[in-house]
Order: sequence, then C-alpha cells, then structure tokens
Amino acid sequence: MKDSFSQGIESFFVLDKTCYHPGETPSIPGIIFQVQDKHAMQNFGVLFILTLMSNIYASGQSLNDVLITEIMADPSPSVGLPEVEYLEFYNRTGKPVFVKGWRLVMGSRSAFLPDSVLFPTSYVLLCHTNSTTFLQKYGRVIGLATFSIPNEGGTLALYNQKNQLVYTVTYSDTWWAADKRSGGYGLEMLDMDNPCLEKGNWATSTDENGGTPNRQNSVKKTITDITPPAVERVDVTSENQLTIFFNERLDSISAMRTANFELSGNRTVKRKLETPNFKNLVLTFDSPLQKDRLYELFIHNLADCAGNVLREAKVTVGLPAEADSGDVVINEVLFNPRENGVDFVEIYNRSSRYVTLQNWSLGNLRNGRPDIVKPITMEKLALPPNQFLALSLDGDVLKEQYPTNKPRNFLNLIAMPSFPNEEGGVILMNEKGRIQDQFHYTSNMHHALVQDAEGVSLERINSNRASWANDNWHSAAGTVGYATPGYANSQVAGSGLKEVFSVEPEAFTPDLDGVDDVAEIKYEQFLSGRIATISVFDINGRLVKTLVSNQLIGVAGSITWNGTDNSNAVVKTGYYLILIDTFDISGNKAQFKKRVVVASK
Repeated sequence: MKDSFSQGIESFFVLDKTCYHPGETPSIPGIIFQVQDKHAMQNFGVLFILTLMSNIYASGQSLNDVLITEIMADPSPSVGLPEVEYLEFYNRTGKPVFVKGWRLVMGSRSAFLPDSVLFPTSYVLLCHTNSTTFLQKYGRVIGLATFSIPNEGGTLALYNQKNQLVYTVTYSDTWWAADKRSGGYGLEMLDMDNPCLEKGNWATSTDENGGTPNRQNSVKKTITDITPPAVERVDVTSENQLTIFFNERLDSISAMRTANFELSGNRTVKRKLETPNFKNLVLTFDSPLQKDRLYELFIHNLADCAGNVLREAKVTVGLPAEADSGDVVINEVLFNPRENGVDFVEIYNRSSRYVTLQNWSLGNLRNGRPDIVKPITMEKLALPPNQFLALSLDGDVLKEQYPTNKPRNFLNLIAMPSFPNEEGGVILMNEKGRIQDQFHYTSNMHHALVQDAEGVSLERINSNRASWANDNWHSAAGTVGYATPGYANSQVAGSGLKEVFSVEPEAFTPDLDGVDDVAEIKYEQFLSGRIATISVFDINGRLVKTLVSNQLIGVAGSITWNGTDNSNAVVKTGYYLILIDTFDISGNKAQFKKRVVVASK
C-alpha cells in the first residue's frame, strides 16, 4: 500500500493527463525528476509539495503572464499540419502555472480548462478533445470538450480561476496575408515581449507546414512601440455619458486613476474601462449635455498598455440628433480596389449638427432597386458636422494603400455589400430604413485619361449637388494616390479663383534638420480634371527632377520637392526653375513658371 505522500505525488502528476510523454522530464527551476520514479521524490518531503503547489498557485495571475502565441482558426485545406483547429499557449514566467478553473473565451463560446500545469517558458496546444491525438506528436496538448475558433475573427480571452483577465486578443480574418486566407495557415505572434500590441504584433506563419505548433514562431521579431494612444472617435451614449474609443489598449491604472478628463467644465464622476479589449473608456459626468451645443473634451496624461503617454488631446463632441433628409450624403466610392485592397464608401455630414448613425445601413443596387443591405453600426456613433467617415471591411488596408498625413476617419464594418467593378449602385439608409442618399456609377465615369481604374475612387465634386448627376463625380487625383478615404476630396468644387501655383518657402535647405527641408508647390484651380507635368530645371536649362508626369491633379493640393535629382542625389545650391504644364481633355493648356532657391546654412 502506498503511503499518503506517494499518493499525493502520484495524484499531482496524474492531475495533468497531458503534461508530457513517457520519459520526458518536466522543466521546473531547481528541480529535476522523472515521472516513472515517483518514489525517488519522497526525500523532498511534504515541504516540497507545499512549496511547489504554492509556487503554482502564486504564478500566472498577472496580465500577460500566459499568452496565446498562435491561432490556427481555419486548418483546411492543410498545407502540412493536421486539419485541426488549435491555439498555442506560452507560459512566459519562470514558474509553473496551475490552470485548473481557468476559462477560455472564443468569440461567443467559452470553456473551462481541466486540471493541468503549464511549465515555465514552455508551450502547450489547446484543441477539441476529439483532436488531441492528431497533435500529440508536436508536444503537450490539452483537450477541451467545447472548442471552436471563429474563422472570420473575434475575441479570444483567457481568465484565471479568480476571473481575472490573463490575456486577450481580438483578431480579424484580414490579419492573415491575402494569399493565405483560404485556410491551412496559422497566425503567429511576432514579439512575446510586446503583448500589448494587437494587429501589429501578428503575422501569417511562414513555415512550410503552415504553422509552428509548440515551438518558436517562424515570424519572430522584435517590435518597438513608442506611439501613445490616439482617440478614434467619441460616442455620446446618454445625456451625461461618453464612450471614448482608442486605437490601442490602455493601461488600466492610468485610465481609471491618473489620467485627467475635462468636458467644458463638467466634472467626471465615474470611469469604466471596458474589458477585455481595454480600448473603450466610458465617462460619466455630473451634468447633462445640452442640445445644439458643442463641447470640448480634453484628455491629459493617458498611458497605453506599453507605457506610452498621451500628454494632451482635444476632441469636440455634441449631443447627437436624428438626421434630416440630406444631412448625410455619399461622398466617395471605391468599387474597383487594388490587389489585396478593399472597397470603401465615404459618407459626409454636410449639416451643422451631430448626427447619430445608430442602426443605419449601407446597401447596393440591382436593376435600380435595393438589393443587399448591411448594417453600419448598432452603437450610438455620432458623425460630427462637416465630418467624413470611410466605411470598409478593413481601414488599416486603406491607410496602407492611401497614406497621408492628414487627419481622417474610418469605421470597419462587420459585413459589406459587394460593388461590381463595371457598374453598380450604392444606397445609404437611415435607422427607419429610408434612403438618405443613393449613387449609380459606371466605370465610364472615370476621367478619360485614367487608363487603369483599379484603385481609383470616384469623388463627389460638390456635396450640395445631387448624387445622380454624373458630372458631379470625378476620378480622384493621382497626386493624392487616387483616393482620399476619410478626409476631404481632391476634386471638390473650386473657389472660382484664377488658377494659382505657388512655392513655399522660396528658399529651402534640404539638410534634414527639420526646418525648411522641402519646397512645397501649392495649387488651387477653378476646374477639376486637369493633367499636370511638373519638372525642375537648373539655371542652364537642364532637367534635374520630374516631380509629376502627366498625372491627374486635384482642384487644390500640393507636391513637394526634397532637393534631390532624378538619381536621388542632393542638388547643388543655387536657383532652380519649376515648370508646370497643365491640360484637360478639351485641349485647354496652361503653363506656369516658379523660381526656388536651394540654399545651405
């Protein structure tokens, strides 16, 4: 008969039914033992058990102690691994972690982890109980009776036995590389020392088998986060309550205690940081907001999860109202995106008040009638006066393909109707299902000199003219990258002024010291649809740099010259001529000459 100590030792190892293979030595700092010889451990005494169990229970309770480091959401068709959904966990602490009673949330489903131990700095796979045998050859596996990872994306969250959040990530199917979204590839964490980042810290596995279960990720790299959090939008959820949406996770202590929030003299009486994403902060104020009044919200000293501090930010907010007919219009449409790109529809609030978009919808047209309609948002999202909002499935893709330093606004939709490349229609419907605006387009509406319309949007020229007027739409300018998602159009109606080109400053020093490093060629025209060639010549008339060549430009905008020639070498100091030639499809031509000085300090 075994003594009580031996039974305790055995029960401890039986506790984790999938800890290791026969003969494998678990890694616990300062302790070396073999499973087969449990009796050899009796010399450690009861103190060993108590100490070991104390260490197990004491560790793994803090945020990000245990990470999800690989997500295999869609294993079919396989490129090398078994066709099994799995998550890879990693214990990044120096102590074993006892996970009995821990809860794993997978989108709308959740499951409790069985009695098991996560050994220090080691991996373990989680999958459905029926699939454990397929993954055991890769190392430790824990099976769950309820296990299903959403293919389209969702929130994964891990809670300890005290219901404290240990790790969370909200992913999307757009996080996978575009050519690897059909299945068989895992999503891997890049830097386990920077778990606060979300999309920027994940990439599609580059391993030939499609994943790296229970071993170092194929995409491992060091990432540095030095950017403070930024406000994405503010929703007025009630007369005395706001929800601020940030672009990244916040530090909970900073958000709940040390940061300051001021709303035009109103006092903050309550704060709530929504979990598990830690991005949305709900503020309750002592006084209600008044209708038809604009308020300024000031934010001071707010830190993100990585410790970067937003010293100051100001956002204008107001109590939203239902839109009148014509308050919000369709302002820009991209229906033929670039490779790996996404469609987008930009809307514009041309009224002087905040308009709520809660329960509004976006749809398409077939044979002139509404066909597929998808909701924009169920939240109390308010569109500020004279504000733009780009609706798409992935705003990050739009930011990458159409970069700009101008402030802009995006909203990711859960689903979006399709917009054919050749001909189609867009409808915008309010919360009552009434059409607010509609636009019928064809690819022939693009500028005649746009040879390839892929990635080129149609912009509304005048927001006060009807959407159905074809001459009120124009291809976006090439000087802005052929689309302006989330900010003012490049082809807006001109001011009626004479065409003007100017250069600022007239003398610049391209020495990269941060002061007057470039010359900015600004322009304002009274007509859209102009094609321009902008070139730089030296005093001897020799071509130095071609800045723009037969490119569609907007009604207003700018082009910069950084003082380099066509071989990217910095030019000599002296006078230079900027020659601007423009023409339109009617044959109207114009030429402008401007002088600029390249100086040295």
